Amino acid sequence: MLARIASPHDTQQALWAMDQPVTMVTRIFGSHHHPGRLFFDDARQAKDEHQDEDEERSYKSLQTSLYTQARLDRPTRTAVPGALYTSEFGTKDFTLHGTINGWLTCIAIETLEHKPTYSLLLLLAGLHMIDRLGGNKSTGKGQCCIEIQELKINGGEPYKKEKWQFWLDHLEALSYYSSAIVSEEEEA
Repeated sequence: MLARIASPHDTQQALWAMDQPVTMVTRIFGSHHHPGRLFFDDARQAKDEHQDEDEERSYKSLQTSLYTQARLDRPTRTAVPGALYTSEFGTKDFTLHGTINGWLTCIAIETLEHKPTYSLLLLLAGLHMIDRLGGNKSTGKGQCCIEIQELKINGGEPYKKEKWQFWLDHLEALSYYSSAIVSEEEEA
């Protein structure tokens, strides 16, 4: 594979990457040359309205567990000296809440009801596919489930779950994205 930028001081090579087309993934998450417009807030545990700060601190130890391991040298299958480490994990059935805000500029899918954009459909599908987060996935850690509680578009009323889940039944619409780009450019 050829490296595109051999030196950060090679202006011609650095500018070459700016001329590359914007992909659907770049529209959602951004790149070095095209910033993303989505903002992912930290996911935090929802506070119980009856829970005060002292109570919150006392429960913290009940919400996490420590897991101590030693890194192994694969050829010898022995512990590597100085490689003892401890990881902290949330306990099972631990629920976090977070939000994603921002703008997804893309073409609307005309064939679907309420015309979501291709980028929004890909983002929703991606969120539903996540089943593990973080490290130690090979030891069974990080298992999760993302559940979308509310979807608003352009600050409007929230979409009912049945409406946007209907879109997920039509992921084949994503295969028409490149032809939609060509037809949009022809109209311009």
